[in-house]
Amino acid sequence: PGVSDLQLQFGIDLDLPGDPGSGSADLYVHADDPRLQRDARVAAVRVWLMIEVRDPNRPPGRPVPGYADRAASGPDQNKRLLVSRTYPIANLSSDS
Repeated sequence: PGVSDLQLQFGIDLDLPGDPGSGSADLYVHADDPRLQRDARVAAVRVWLMIEVRDPNRPPGRPVPGYADRAASGPDQNKRLLVSRTYPIANLSSDS
């Protein structure tokens, strides 16, 4: 209860194996991005979790900032907490 949205993006490594920077995420994309279909190396996963509770007695609060390529939303009476974290893929080899 209270979780209103869960978003994931995949951090893909665009560098060639052995190049400087290889093994780290260069770009974050959604699961439907065609680059994931072409031998993309996923180096990290970024997670957003929106927790929301309706409070009709609360005056309109701050707007919600945009996240995960979603547009910002205007203020309303909901209490919200947006949590995000990026998880590197620990077993990613820089030469694979």
